[in-house]
Amino acid sequence: MRTAVSVPGARLRHWLWIALRLALCAAAVAYVISRTDFYDKVWLVGQEAPVRLLGLDPASARILQADQPRTVPIDQLQTGTDGKPRVSWGLASLASRSHKGLLLLALGIYALQPLLQVVRFRWMLRLQNLATSWRGAAAICFVGNFYCYVIPGTTGGDIVRAAYLMRNSVGRHGGLVAIILDRLTGMAGMFLLAGLAGLAIPIEDPTVRYIARLSLVMFAAMVVGFAAVTGWQWVTRLLGRLPLGDHLQRLYEAASAGRRGWPVLLASVGLTIMLQAGSMASFSVAAVALGMKPVWQLYFVCLPAALVVAAIPIVPMGAGTLEAAMIFLLAERAGSVSQVVGLAFAMRMIGLIWALPGGLVPLMRPVSVRSEPVRQ
Repeated sequence: MRTAVSVPGARLRHWLWIALRLALCAAAVAYVISRTDFYDKVWLVGQEAPVRLLGLDPASARILQADQPRTVPIDQLQTGTDGKPRVSWGLASLASRSHKGLLLLALGIYALQPLLQVVRFRWMLRLQNLATSWRGAAAICFVGNFYCYVIPGTTGGDIVRAAYLMRNSVGRHGGLVAIILDRLTGMAGMFLLAGLAGLAIPIEDPTVRYIARLSLVMFAAMVVGFAAVTGWQWVTRLLGRLPLGDHLQRLYEAASAGRRGWPVLLASVGLTIMLQAGSMASFSVAAVALGMKPVWQLYFVCLPAALVVAAIPIVPMGAGTLEAAMIFLLAERAGSVSQVVGLAFAMRMIGLIWALPGGLVPLMRPVSVRSEPVRQ
């Protein structure tokens, strides 16, 4: 009777969770659409409502007013603090106005991210006394990156990486913990990068300063929390009394090995700072290519925060949540809402292009990804 009642209840909770995820995704996407302009807009002097911009040159602007095109002198347009006409660039002209050379440069800079990720992942495996070839580590990382664009959230690829490691009869628990530690050190490095950027680069915006300080607090909380919950023998004994206690004990012992190997974790955080700094540099160049302001400090502080929001495994690829977070953090500070949405799309495309090789891994002849104990 208990089983008959619990199964429908579990199904109900499952479908309610799916409905909640879809509702959140729809709400985030609706918010982004409501804030995004498709066409370019300008403001005439003495008017609060913008009008559609059809063309702009140094002496005049062609606008659409009352459904009729007309040409007005440039001095009839409102100007910004820089003395230039106040323009809200829309999505329609974003691609044609973008700097293609800078976009290619951004794509090239991003190559640092997947390469250093392979190094960090091998370090995490060795921390668990496991070893694999560079080819095997690269295959696991790239296939995981590819499935991050398929499975809900931007951490779904970790499930696939775990599946590759769980094929082995040796070090299954250590391999799973290596993936978790790889993700945690990545998050810690991202928080630390945002906090250090906020300290190193003067920022006048109080919201951005708050995010930088909060990032440092989150980094400290992760370090203290990890040190506090690992390495206790009484926790090992307590886990042994629970269902699946043997597996829980092995996972906990593998996590505690990370605490004992803190120099490796510290080096991994440092490597993550380099890795994420390359990613933020790539995205910053992409932002400038789309006509946004070269406010580097905002990108190095706000983009990591937006990516953390997108990493919450609620909606596929953080659809809507990434854009909504970026609009809140960057719109009007670095560019128009449409430019921010365009930057989010460019960030996804840059990551996807470098993740595409991972889609070929299952189609290739079997890759040696077996983990073996490291010889002391």
